[in-house]
Amino acid sequence: MYLRPTTRGHGIYNVRFALALLESATRLVDERLDEKGFPVRERPQRAFEQGKCYACHRGVELQAGVFAGVNLKHEVHLLRAGLSCAACHRPHGERGPHEVVRFGKEGCVTCHHKAAKRECTSCHPAASLAKEIAFGNRTFSHKLHLEEAGLTCPDCHVTAKDGAVSLNREACASCHED
Repeated sequence: MYLRPTTRGHGIYNVRFALALLESATRLVDERLDEKGFPVRERPQRAFEQGKCYACHRGVELQAGVFAGVNLKHEVHLLRAGLSCAACHRPHGERGPHEVVRFGKEGCVTCHHKAAKRECTSCHPAASLAKEIAFGNRTFSHKLHLEEAGLTCPDCHVTAKDGAVSLNREACASCHED
């Protein structure tokens, strides 16, 4: 059986060996596809896959959790924003015994809502604008307000000193009666 070396090599614990087997198998499949005249997909590595962390923490981009009382998705930070693990974490040998993230909630503010030079859609992609949001007894459309009414995010949202963003209800009242 072809998977026997993985079983014998304890691939579940020897991540580098398992990855080497997978990469070798992928390369062989690509070579055979190329020989038969089929297109071979280029498999670019994402920034976080190129680092040392991913050798042991494979699949971390699919994990989510809570940090400083806020829901956190690695997918957003690694895949969409293109951050490296080191942006939020120190290497194992450099961190304290119970440290997971190198900073407290204040460390997130550098990217989240305090960096005024960034466009809101760099982290909140336009695809999410197509969704309608329940708002009181109505539904709200970002797309309608941004594209058709010509508003910008700061026209309706206010950023506090701590980086938290909230709705400016007075902005709603300037256009809507109730």
